[in-house]
Amino acid sequence: MSRYRNYGMENNVTSELYAPLWVLATSVQVNQWQGQKRGTKFPILATIESFDAQGKCIKREWVKITAINGDVFTIERKFFSCLANDEANVQGRLSFDFVIGDRISMYIPKEIIERLNNAIDDLYDNGNERIKALPTGWLGIEVTTGNVRVGNQEFYFPWGQKVLNDNATNYVMLRGDSQIIIESERNQKYVKVATITTQNGAITDIKQRKIDAVGGELGGGWGFKKISDCVYKSGLLVSFIADWEQFNLKYQGGRVKEISVGEKKYTITYAGWRFVSSQEN
Repeated sequence: MSRYRNYGMENNVTSELYAPLWVLATSVQVNQWQGQKRGTKFPILATIESFDAQGKCIKREWVKITAINGDVFTIERKFFSCLANDEANVQGRLSFDFVIGDRISMYIPKEIIERLNNAIDDLYDNGNERIKALPTGWLGIEVTTGNVRVGNQEFYFPWGQKVLNDNATNYVMLRGDSQIIIESERNQKYVKVATITTQNGAITDIKQRKIDAVGGELGGGWGFKKISDCVYKSGLLVSFIADWEQFNLKYQGGRVKEISVGEKKYTITYAGWRFVSSQEN
């Protein structure tokens, strides 16, 4: 599954209209056997054009083909802006009447290139789409597949859907039993996926929370070898024992602000939600 969903395409495809196409019509019939030229992957983009005796285009319209039944296409009209004819200088979205013999062809619009560029930028900015929250419409989201570790549980998350709470900040997380959890506060027992805000039945902002990489040492020079006795309050880890020492955590604004180990205390500094440093007091 890809967050960039391409249009169906076949090379060098042109058909001719078998019947007139009126300006408000949402289906068009092409000549016999020409419907099968375009394949079965929908939606498909196409351009309908009418030419004069000198071969000059006098009418042009982009459409989206959503279904094909034999030689009849179901279409959405004036789908992209274009030059309405060869004399036009300004892009526009217009519908026209077309006549028998007018052509419906496959071209590559600039919007496909823009979507490819946007997908590449998104991949660079937000990483791949494994364990990622993607909108599906209205307040719906899907969480994509990937390998997950929650505490000491490792599993493959197969994919899932969920409906967000409206007019709220939604913390989207994964639980150890492979369930999508949505709460109004972050819960450190679960894997963070995204923070999504909603308003009036729509998603207004998505911040992906997936970590790009995890590694290195946790705690002292050799790292923790044994962690036990974890204590949570209101979904936040407040203390645990590691290598026979007790660690106590204090929070501010939902983030760890201070860690104490015996007589030592460490203050955590952030820039936004990004960890900057820890300093021993």
